[in-house]
Amino acid sequence: TNAVNQIRVVGSATIVEEAKVREFMMLRGVSTELYARIQKFFKIHSGMKRRVREQDIVFFARMPETLLIELHKEIYLPCLFMYPGFEYFSSSDRNFFKRLCHKAMSERFLVQHDCLF
Repeated sequence: TNAVNQIRVVGSATIVEEAKVREFMMLRGVSTELYARIQKFFKIHSGMKRRVREQDIVFFARMPETLLIELHKEIYLPCLFMYPGFEYFSSSDRNFFKRLCHKAMSERFLVQHDCLF
C-alpha cells in the first residue's frame, strides 16, 4: 500500500508539473511547434528514474574530506585513464591526480541530444 501511495504522489506531481509547463508556454506565446517538441520531451523523460547524484546524499557533506578525496579518486580516475597520456603522467604525480579528481571533476547526466558544452 505504501508503494501504491508513492506511485500516486509521483503521478500527481507529474500532472501538476505538466500543467505548469503548459501554462508557462501559453502565457509566453511559445509556438505550437516548439511546445509540441517540449511536450514530447516531457512525456518521454518525466517518467524516467533519475540516477542518484552525489549532491543528493546529505551524508556526504558531513564526511571527512579525506574520505571524499578517496571516493572521487575511485570514481573519476578510471575515467581519466581512458584517455591516452593520463595514465602515463599519473605515475609521476599521484597527488596531483587525486586533487584533480576531487576538485575538478563531477558527474553530469545528459539525455539524448543534450549539448555537453
